[in-house]
Amino acid sequence: MRRTSILDQSQQLIFCALALIEEHDLVAMLRALRDHPDRNTTIDLLNQALDQGLAVMDLTDDHGPMRPLMMEGGLVLQVILLRNRMVWLTIGSSGPQGEASDWRFTFDDLDQVVKVEFEGSHNIWLLGHYFNPVNHTN
Repeated sequence: MRRTSILDQSQQLIFCALALIEEHDLVAMLRALRDHPDRNTTIDLLNQALDQGLAVMDLTDDHGPMRPLMMEGGLVLQVILLRNRMVWLTIGSSGPQGEASDWRFTFDDLDQVVKVEFEGSHNIWLLGHYFNPVNHTN
């Protein structure tokens, strides 16, 4: 088992993402989504935390701007490396009001984001709990 300091669930998701991409790449993706019309609340709050000078591993800190979403659910974050310098990013929050969105980023040889594609958004909580026939009680 890897020896690390104690990480909460959101920090573990960030840690896993940073195993695949560099911290500056994750920040570049968040910044590229800053004014995108399809961004979700999580993206806005993470950018706000970056504006406040928080380090990437501290973005979901108990005292940061993400606290209201963290109280309702948790961070949704997944990074998948694709071919040709492309990265798939799923980002958002879980919980009844949560929304996660899927994005595809293309990077150039200098690690600059050159293309952002919005793939769609979904409510993880509804998909996983309400519409799951095993958990549905009505």
